Amino acid sequence: MSNELEKFDELIDGIPDELKTKAVGFLGELVGQPLREVGNIVFDNIRYLRVKNQVNLLIKAREYFTSNGIQPKKIPMQILVPLLEQGSLEEDETLSKKWTALLINASKDEGYTVRPSYLDILKQLTPLEAKILDYLYDAYIDFDFPLRHVKKRTYREFNITEKDLLICVDNFLRLKLWNSELPDKLYEIISKMGEEQEKLGLILYEKTTYSFTVLGKDFIKSCRTK
Repeated sequence: MSNELEKFDELIDGIPDELKTKAVGFLGELVGQPLREVGNIVFDNIRYLRVKNQVNLLIKAREYFTSNGIQPKKIPMQILVPLLEQGSLEEDETLSKKWTALLINASKDEGYTVRPSYLDILKQLTPLEAKILDYLYDAYIDFDFPLRHVKKRTYREFNITEKDLLICVDNFLRLKLWNSELPDKLYEIISKMGEEQEKLGLILYEKTTYSFTVLGKDFIKSCRTK
């Protein structure tokens, strides 16, 4: 038994059984499966789900190398350990495939360089953002694009709200996946505008031209398999 679990068992000893039951029941809802006991069993359930995700990730990567007759190369520990750790937390199929692709490309001897920062970027993307990135990358990989064009495409393809799209845009800029012709300081001003100036901010967003950064292009390639 690990020290962490021993400490957890000690801490919950003084908690009334009724509260334990309610807390564990709610945790079960968050995990997505019933949890009827506290202490080690709770952690074992969560750990099992993570290990299961890790195994699936490794099996899918192995199947790729086997089916393509490729011998995987050694992956640096600074990439492998956090990749498996973070990949074990992912339950969404879209993002899970990207963690698998990162693992595969990190182990391919074809000039790929999966940088540690790519792991940090991927874990900060939602499934919707990942889909939008892929969709727009295929459409605008070598071109600048105004937001008004992006809006038409994404609204039609993903049925999202204007607010959701603008949040995606802000995140892509924050992660340095996109370039913008507007300076960063102006984006800070727009983000702090009150409701009366909100329309002006939206106009500036729509008239702005964006493009994928070198980092953005390489990140997306690293999250794909041929």
